[in-house]
Amino acid sequence: MEYIEKVEKLKAVLASMEKVVIAFSGGVDSSLVLAAALDVLGEENVLSVVADSELIMKKEYLDAMENSKKIGARTQGVFLDELSIEEIRRNQPSSWFYSKRLLYQELSVIKKNLGFNWVVDGMIMDDAFDYRPGLKARDAFNVRSPLQEAEFYKPDVRKASRDYQVPTWNKPATCHILSRFEYNDVLTSERLERVKKSEIYLQEQGFKIVRVRDHNTVARIEIEKEKFPLFLEKSEAIEKTLESFGYTFVSLDIKGYAYGKMNKLLEKK
Repeated sequence: MEYIEKVEKLKAVLASMEKVVIAFSGGVDSSLVLAAALDVLGEENVLSVVADSELIMKKEYLDAMENSKKIGARTQGVFLDELSIEEIRRNQPSSWFYSKRLLYQELSVIKKNLGFNWVVDGMIMDDAFDYRPGLKARDAFNVRSPLQEAEFYKPDVRKASRDYQVPTWNKPATCHILSRFEYNDVLTSERLERVKKSEIYLQEQGFKIVRVRDHNTVARIEIEKEKFPLFLEKSEAIEKTLESFGYTFVSLDIKGYAYGKMNKLLEKK
């Protein structure tokens, strides 16, 4: 299907829904869905809902709320008590499913109370060919993915986002904070908070792309390799600061930043 055909298909899919609640994360995919829904359905028939929880970086939540309003949508926040769910708190491989299930459950209640027709998300075709627990949760609550239905891949999303003048069209993908911990490692509010504080601090020191992998007493820092000299220059201050957040040891991963490194631990078991 050509790009223009995909855009027309997206518009047709949204038009058929009439009234939608959108799971808005602030990323490029859900931002496009929101902009397109507002264009097709009008502000009164669209509600953007942004999730907040202890497993979400506060800045990401606030940025998502702000971007949703910038796009022009009625916007509502909802707090998800994810640590109250045993399967999430124990960070099992199935945690992603339970996290998404809780989100879709809350959005389905909002949809029903408002008399809207559908809950929609920003999943795209790229998501359909990977193991995504969110797909199972989505289908369980009859949530729809307009971009998938219109056969959008990531390049289509970027192009359409520019066409719709979505402010996040070139925003890099983010990764859920669960990825900072080993599978089957019990999560606590304290451990989550020190990861958040550590990453915010390191970003302020000039490390735009950074992950702090939490191995209980050890903070393993992943940054881009070209930033290694800057890290070594600031290593003493970094060590002291992260120790003040609760870590006993602070280390730099010499392989640099890479997506999905914690999955290697699962693959070896």
